[in-house]
Amino acid sequence: MSRKLQDLRREIDALDRRIVRLLNRRATVAVRIGREKRRAGLRVQDPVREREVLRRVQRVNRGPLRGRALADVYRRIIALCVDLE
Repeated sequence: MSRKLQDLRREIDALDRRIVRLLNRRATVAVRIGREKRRAGLRVQDPVREREVLRRVQRVNRGPLRGRALADVYRRIIALCVDLE
């Protein structure tokens, strides 16, 4: 395996570690949001907020992921967080 390929794979590994940490931070905040919603008597799922998140993520996306692909990823992240809430 080339040195360049090894370096790129190490970079991917480091990015994956960061992504996992950030996803878990997001999930932790989602749990806290769920508690606040229950205290306020609100429904856990908020379709309006979910659409806002998807629009914002697509707006800041600079590629190379296509907006639709990124939205698919975020729909799954949101679903997992709603389950935690």
